[in-house]
Amino acid sequence: MNYQKFQADQLFTGYELLNNNHVLVTDQAGTIKEIVLESDAGDNIQKRNGILSPGFINCHCHLELSHLKNVIPPHTGLIEFLCSVVTKRNFDPQVISEEIVKAEKEMYDNGIVAVGDIGNTADTAEVKSKSKIRWQNFVEVIGFTDERAEENIDLYKQVAESLVSKLRTSNIDHRTTLVPHAPYSISLKTFQLINELTKDQIISIHNQEHPAEDELYRRRRRLFETVQNLWR
Repeated sequence: MNYQKFQADQLFTGYELLNNNHVLVTDQAGTIKEIVLESDAGDNIQKRNGILSPGFINCHCHLELSHLKNVIPPHTGLIEFLCSVVTKRNFDPQVISEEIVKAEKEMYDNGIVAVGDIGNTADTAEVKSKSKIRWQNFVEVIGFTDERAEENIDLYKQVAESLVSKLRTSNIDHRTTLVPHAPYSISLKTFQLINELTKDQIISIHNQEHPAEDELYRRRRRLFETVQNLWR
């Protein structure tokens, strides 16, 4: 078997930072085989400046909202932020697509190899189908009332099915699942339907991003009428 050997100023194993006396050995496909001392590595060592590190994982991303970068001011609080996301997300489709492309490239160029991406649409499917990044798609369900629970679920299932279909041609094993948005934006019946549809799957939920959510959990107070009314 042919091997590749890499040496840098420092080598991060994921647990510790090693000095430049260590060499990372991979097979030709890039699968890591071992880390050895330089004295045991032999010849044909490829030298790199900086730090060699395992690929990074972006655990919480909203790729489809990349066009809102620098549009929503920081530090305005959760309620103002959510209101801005809802009212400012409808840009020209061409602008949305261009910003998605730029954001995916920025992540890959910065060493990100896997992403947990939360979205409400299939706008990112085209970029993801060509991406070298592994995607865990969380199709985010929002549904305040039990009366419209089945209708809402059906809409988001269509989004998930669209992502699955368009990513089927990729040679990377992407995954897609339905998830609840947050405790305050999902009715009891909607939660139950999501649970039934996502048995044994990885899910995600926005959780305790605001002090009022603590009130919701501790005293069962629904303190998000502003957000609820906005999304209705």
